[in-house]
Amino acid sequence: MKISTNTPTLTSLSMVKALTEYSMSSFVRLPRPNVTFRTHFGYDAKTGFGFDTKTNDYKVARFVTPEWEGLLGKAPPEVEVYSLATGEWRIVTALAPIGAPLDQERQTFFNGALHWVAVREVPDKEMINFIMVLDLGDEVLREIALPKLSEEDDYLGRQSLSAYGNSLALFNETDKHSLNIWVMKEYGVESSWTKVCTYAVSGFGYCAAAPRGIAFRRSGEVILENLKEQLFSCDLESQKSKDLGITGYGYTFADSYVESLVLLDKPNRAVTY
Repeated sequence: MKISTNTPTLTSLSMVKALTEYSMSSFVRLPRPNVTFRTHFGYDAKTGFGFDTKTNDYKVARFVTPEWEGLLGKAPPEVEVYSLATGEWRIVTALAPIGAPLDQERQTFFNGALHWVAVREVPDKEMINFIMVLDLGDEVLREIALPKLSEEDDYLGRQSLSAYGNSLALFNETDKHSLNIWVMKEYGVESSWTKVCTYAVSGFGYCAAAPRGIAFRRSGEVILENLKEQLFSCDLESQKSKDLGITGYGYTFADSYVESLVLLDKPNRAVTY
């Protein structure tokens, strides 16, 4: 099952197009969402996809933040969810935390919920990052605190999330040419964040930039991407790396794969190709 859009990066111009089942050569075209440029003018949208185990339903979520105040983390996003079972979009009425998911960072589906690293403005005009969570079962929004970083330079880097076995992991690129990997040992408990690895790059300037964390393999190895967009895997303990022979292009992401068969046979919605 795959979610498809008309843009490769799910940016402010993105509009979810279809859910595709490749093994059956069919897809369901999603209807126009409730929140559009006609209704809200300028906005930024982030899209997520996951499975609701309570109702056995695949769902697509859109987080829409208005320009200016929304993108600066001064207002809560408006959230809507598409249900494959009903074939409709609906607005989530639960109150969302104030903040905006970070641009260009993909969502992570873990523990029945979608997770984004988000930003919000606090008193004194300071910006802080946190994890914005949408539970696909109850369609309730909440937030999870990120680990308390020990050095000022750690706050200057890029942050993204990934599932790591039965835990949630954080990739934190620092200003010291290194990538710190944190794991939340007990889900939802801030004090359980533990730094498990630091991947450092020697050298100076742009060429010594830290690799970007992509995802974890079932073996526990982490998949990283270097400045040339080349993918390689790394053992967290030995830090021995292996070139995967894959080169990304512009926007690289990975997710876990579980074989399943979803019959997209809803009346008037399934299209074969």
